Amino acid sequence: MNMCQAMEEWYQDALEEGRSEGITLVKTVFRLSAQGKSEQEIAEEMGISPGEVKEILG
Repeated sequence: MNMCQAMEEWYQDALEEGRSEGITLVKTVFRLSAQGKSEQEIAEEMGISPGEVKEILG
């Protein structure tokens, strides 16, 4: 039982970490866009595709 609970806690922590990283990514993309950077420049700086940048910016 303890091992199952530990695995569940580990899984929840991983999900939470992923969400916070995603939020940070989106905030950074918007900040760079507000600074006048192009979608291509943002993509290169963030290590994502220009399509992902376009999707985030809507």
